[in-house]
Amino acid sequence: NNPNKYSMYRSLDGQPIDHLNTTDLSLLIEYRPGAKWVASKVKRHLTNKNAPIYTIGHTVGIKGFLGGEYNYNFTEITYTKRTWLDAWGVLDARLQAGIQWNQVPFSLLIIPASNLSFIRNKNTFNLMQSMEFLNDRYASAMIRWNLNGKLLNLLPINRKLKWREAFGINMMW
Repeated sequence: NNPNKYSMYRSLDGQPIDHLNTTDLSLLIEYRPGAKWVASKVKRHLTNKNAPIYTIGHTVGIKGFLGGEYNYNFTEITYTKRTWLDAWGVLDARLQAGIQWNQVPFSLLIIPASNLSFIRNKNTFNLMQSMEFLNDRYASAMIRWNLNGKLLNLLPINRKLKWREAFGINMMW
């Protein structure tokens, strides 16, 4: 009887292991043309949320450094933009893509951000279980259209309820 038979971690040849050590370095570059900030005593506040956000990040896993067991490279790019549609509300879009360049154990693959709660979280997939889909590369789009009550304000009772409508699409390939 092998005590590691049902271990969550497995080496690249499929043998169960009881732990996984990684050492990695990350670099993230973010570019926000036209962003405006106001500094308070405690932190900075973004005042212009219309500016596009370009982000590129890379993570390098180093085998043999501080106990790291795997070499790996992971790259991710993101584009975020808010567009005002005058009286028709606001359209928020987030496009994202990533790739794991090396062969790694499944626990180091890309795990999409899932939301298991009843409350909606931004930039997560609500109908996906945690670790349901593991990927070595992906592209996703999250688009949300907030109408600020344009349709529901036509109902007289909604003036007291103050409900607002929003439509969203979360896609992953």
